[in-house]
Amino acid sequence: MASDGGARFCPSCGNTMPRAVPKPEDPYIGRKLDDKFLIEELLGVGGMGRVYKAVQLSLYKPVCVKVLRMGMMQDDTLVRRFNREARAASRLNNPNSITVIDFSQAKEDGSLYLVMEFVPGKDLGKLISAEYPLGEPRIVAVMDQVLSALADAHAAGIVHRDLKPENIMVTDLRGTKDFVKVLDFGIAKLQEKEEPADANLTQAGMVCGTPEYMSPEQARGEQLDARSDIYAAGVILYHMVTKRLPFTAPTAMGIVTKHLVEPPVPPSQIEGVQVSAAF
Repeated sequence: MASDGGARFCPSCGNTMPRAVPKPEDPYIGRKLDDKFLIEELLGVGGMGRVYKAVQLSLYKPVCVKVLRMGMMQDDTLVRRFNREARAASRLNNPNSITVIDFSQAKEDGSLYLVMEFVPGKDLGKLISAEYPLGEPRIVAVMDQVLSALADAHAAGIVHRDLKPENIMVTDLRGTKDFVKVLDFGIAKLQEKEEPADANLTQAGMVCGTPEYMSPEQARGEQLDARSDIYAAGVILYHMVTKRLPFTAPTAMGIVTKHLVEPPVPPSQIEGVQVSAAF
């Protein structure tokens, strides 16, 4: 027997019993950033950092804090991209776009962080999985808000470049059901003359995004404009209507290749999917 009272060996086969490995403690939970934001809970982990639920201490208000991974702090290109995320998101002024509250570099350890409004609810991917079929009026209402957020961003010269259900929060707000907030302009490209120091951040040949929702132009590493976001919105609409993606494959390259060369199966031809002529 193990010293902690747990069995070391399986009583049936005699093999060593697997032992749980404790997860390392998150270094930010319970910490105050610049004495302004108290980190309470990890919400998610992305390629550039972690997103936490926190409290803005001056107002005792719930917020989201995105912290750049410390290992990436040594990469000047990624640091400039994170800075540009804050600038891009702060320019958006649409009720369906996430609101940026603050942006700074922590005095304790130099970590970069972005503070945004906290949006309760669930992301669109979870909503599709849990509540499909959504019904055409509901689908139209959600997509109308997504496109409103994109229209505002495009008018400001911003292309999202990674639009997907996980970046769309759906909540009930002020009596409005299915209120949409579009999140994460983390790899957004400002459609304007770039500063010389930033010129290498968005050069042709750089491929960023999620393969399942990626436009052919993005897959080829070409310069992008607003039409790439519209393509991604079309894939999301397809997903909402059918509960499936237009293209799947075992690898990311396989998915990208299908986006480049194959037409999707029309929703009306998918067994079990009921659509009107509008779809």
